[in-house]
Amino acid sequence: MIWLKEGDSNTAFFHRVVKFKAKRKIVFGMKIGNSWFIEPKVLKERMFKFFKNHFSYPSRRWIMDLELNFKRLRDVYVMNLEKPFSLEEINEAVWSCDENKALGLDGFNFYFFRKCWEVVKDDLFVMIAKFFNTRKLEKSINSSFIALIPKNDNPQDISELRPINLVSPLYKIVAKFLSRKLRAVIGDVVSDTQCDFIRGRQIFYGILVAN
Repeated sequence: MIWLKEGDSNTAFFHRVVKFKAKRKIVFGMKIGNSWFIEPKVLKERMFKFFKNHFSYPSRRWIMDLELNFKRLRDVYVMNLEKPFSLEEINEAVWSCDENKALGLDGFNFYFFRKCWEVVKDDLFVMIAKFFNTRKLEKSINSSFIALIPKNDNPQDISELRPINLVSPLYKIVAKFLSRKLRAVIGDVVSDTQCDFIRGRQIFYGILVAN
């Protein structure tokens, strides 16, 4: 009841709650492997090394000599995928994303893009046109942050931190734009036995296939 009355106001109660939550998230040290680290610089280096190894995978060249007959897209679908996009398609991609998601690396979220659409739409169109023609994204757009979310209060072990990947809104716009294009044709190339994650198919269709 106190929160309903004073929680959203600039009150002493509000600041006490904020300070209490911030205090619970302070990391005084961290156990990585069998060692305990306290010194901030060393801890930062060890945590960076830990997650770098965690997300790294040795390069390997796969050799597959299989004679498989995959389904192919019809020419009309191929032409649809390769045709130049329009500003309306980008607009639909932007408005289909949640505007209250976390900020990107540049400090902007989709709320900014929607409110300033008339200002940024032309630059956004040029950026996606460059990606469409070169098949490459700028490093600043393709970069991401790994944020560590504590699984409990005052985490003591590095396993008690959950890493999540934060990408920029520009990356999300490109991904959303491509996914909307693929959504229209993916059902034509994915096997009929794949019953889930395809529009128009249900997971219980697998029961019918099995029977």
